[in-house]
Amino acid sequence: MGGEVTELVKYPKILDQQDDILVKNLYKKTDIDKGIVEFFDELINEAKELNQNHYYVNMKILIGLVALGVGALGQFVFKFPHAKFELTCCIAVYAILSGFLLFLDYYYIAQLIISFNFKGDGPYLLYGDLPLFKSDHKLTLKYENKSTDIIRCVGEYFFNNGVLDKKLFCSDLNRLLGELRSDKKKN
Repeated sequence: MGGEVTELVKYPKILDQQDDILVKNLYKKTDIDKGIVEFFDELINEAKELNQNHYYVNMKILIGLVALGVGALGQFVFKFPHAKFELTCCIAVYAILSGFLLFLDYYYIAQLIISFNFKGDGPYLLYGDLPLFKSDHKLTLKYENKSTDIIRCVGEYFFNNGVLDKKLFCSDLNRLLGELRSDKKKN
């Protein structure tokens, strides 16, 4: 991973004073993901350069509410023998909205660690991927149509006692941000 990393996101010293993020089982994907998400939640709250972006989650909630309204409309307003066409439309709209929610969940939210804005510019989407039966953890940062990633062994992110190395994660975030920002300046 050589080379000097530009510190775009300054590591907040207050993170050292907070409790360590302990992952009890380094062989379990969900435990590792929970630890990483917990760190980025702390980092977003403390770093001045970053603001969390809730766009995709808000879209999911909004589409879910519309689907719920269509389902309630079909359940409580239209009665079967008299309103066959209206019920058919409700079922079709509900199925389309549910399919779109599945698409949004699968392609944008499934591996998403956090979505954030960097100094008002964004959204940057940070994804984490740990394939089954492999020790390589892949961090991918996406912005617009560009993406960059870092692959490290999971053991590099944790100390022997299962505590997350916060500074290494912050350094990797800076490296990913630096690569995307330098690509942006070139274009």
